[in-house]
Amino acid sequence: MTIRDDLPIELTAEERRILRLAEIGAVAGMALNPAASLAQARARIAQLSAPTPTRSAVVTGCSQHLADKDPARSRMFIDLAPTAAKCAEQFGRKSGRRLDWALAGLLTVVLVAASAAALRWPIAGDQVSRSKQLAAQSKGLRSTNPVVADLLAVQAYRTSQTDEAAESLSSATDQPITRYLTGSPKPVRALAISPDGRLVAGAGFDETVRVWDLATGGSRPLTNHTGQVNAVAYSPDGKHLASGSSDGGIRMWDLATGSIRASFGSNGPVYAVAYSPDGRQLASTSNDGGIRIWDLATGSIRASFGSNDQVHAVAYSPDGRQLASSSSDGGIWIWDLATGESRMLSTCTGQVHAVSYSPDGKRIAIPSSGGGIRIWDLATGESRPLSTYTDQVYALAYSPDNRQLASAGADGTVRFWAVAAGMIPSATTAREKARLICDRVGRDFTPDERARYLPGTDSSLSACPATE
Repeated sequence: MTIRDDLPIELTAEERRILRLAEIGAVAGMALNPAASLAQARARIAQLSAPTPTRSAVVTGCSQHLADKDPARSRMFIDLAPTAAKCAEQFGRKSGRRLDWALAGLLTVVLVAASAAALRWPIAGDQVSRSKQLAAQSKGLRSTNPVVADLLAVQAYRTSQTDEAAESLSSATDQPITRYLTGSPKPVRALAISPDGRLVAGAGFDETVRVWDLATGGSRPLTNHTGQVNAVAYSPDGKHLASGSSDGGIRMWDLATGSIRASFGSNGPVYAVAYSPDGRQLASTSNDGGIRIWDLATGSIRASFGSNDQVHAVAYSPDGRQLASSSSDGGIWIWDLATGESRMLSTCTGQVHAVSYSPDGKRIAIPSSGGGIRIWDLATGESRPLSTYTDQVYALAYSPDNRQLASAGADGTVRFWAVAAGMIPSATTAREKARLICDRVGRDFTPDERARYLPGTDSSLSACPATE
């Protein structure tokens, strides 16, 4: 916007200076706070034009007139610009004052300049509506795309601090999640955490094992299977990774080189693998309902037992004396490896795809029927829900320090749940909750996510900026 040259009268140098200041102030102010800066701009004009009482009176009268007429139309001042001159004339006539065209032009330019900024930035009403819309989107995506749901909750809060935005933030932080890992095709069928807690291995339908570095969030693939990968397990020393696939193969990967150290086969799809605590044996399951214990030194089967139902998951107890298994009939079994006897811990409705021992051997985590996770206390036989997450969970893995439980499932996202006190910082204010969410998400919207969920917004605006 430039100074108007077509005003009906010649402006003095001082009047042009006032006009320029008004333009700059209006544009700069509108970018920060459209409603407040308009009032400030009007007050500034009145102050700058104080040497002429008539000008001051006309500005005050016209400003009030426009505010009373339709304050909600602050975004459309470009339409009201001609009204400024008419208002000045009408007010001047009422007051018995001479029409001051210079002042009318001055107010017109400020209104036009302000409109240029206002049209680029939503007014308060638009921001409130947009915030509510973003909060509703966040709620709708909570169970299927939690990362975007979290980002939308923060964006709703940053757009306008509505009740809906506050509720969306609370809904996100009510879940005891410490972080996410993304980048794997849906669904994630298998999950394992390295003994040092630095790496996470996952796999799914794309025949590829992925190993994430938790420090960087980056991942690398391990490829050799010709069917979907259903199971992964770290060796106790963290140097090797076992994987089982629907192609019937079990691969032993050297993680330093990414090469296959050994491989052996099964009569059918392999659903689960688990290293013994001493690293000498590997348990596996297949579609025939059997659990096999492999001697890794010879590659031969050392023992075999099981049930008539498919066994989807196995996990060694930390002392190596027991083996937990889950099956297609919903049964959770505890096997005594010395005697081969078993006892049923629980019966769930539907298939149970995962089971994980806590590092202290006191608890077992399993997916709940229809979604969610339950933690069983082995001493009391009682369980408690860890989450009300509704999507199907296919894989679970405790962290070595017994403070977190990783889960993965149909939506392709790996979640880390806090299972120990003090894992998640206290967050009471909306700002603290937004910061907590950004810390666990660890990124902002991708270009594709922004185009899909935030069309037409300024790409420089960030829900989770690198620094705050």
